[in-house]
Amino acid sequence: MSIIADALRKAEGPSAPAAGPGAPRPVWPFRLFLVGCAAALAVGLARIARSPQQAAQTPLPPTAQQVAPLPAPPVMQPAPEAPPLRGPWALKGILRGGGGSPMALINDQVVQEGDPIGGKRVLRIEESFVLLQDEAGQLKTLRLAEE
Repeated sequence: MSIIADALRKAEGPSAPAAGPGAPRPVWPFRLFLVGCAAALAVGLARIARSPQQAAQTPLPPTAQQVAPLPAPPVMQPAPEAPPLRGPWALKGILRGGGGSPMALINDQVVQEGDPIGGKRVLRIEESFVLLQDEAGQLKTLRLAEE
């Protein structure tokens, strides 16, 4: 059986040497990379060269006299102040995430940083507490109750 295997190996011809640390690397991947870079450069230069021609053909926007005036913006009413809180202050929940500003639920009222609530202003909303400040500058910390 080994005689047949030896004959088949000889019929296939000399085998390629195994690629090792000293073996030469094939050149075609490097050449293919260079051709791709040259093609990308040529396309980019063609687009840059074509841009001024297209800009000359693009119609200009209408002048201010040709444009109809915009309607007046609606008058914005200031937000009503939050009703004063009754009873004890209770921080019931904090919501963070979604890329927006954090929100807190204080006595069934949703607030954000800067919002007024019960004569105080929300200074900061953290993971487990909310910092409030009154008109006199005194601070009050509401902690999230653990249940």
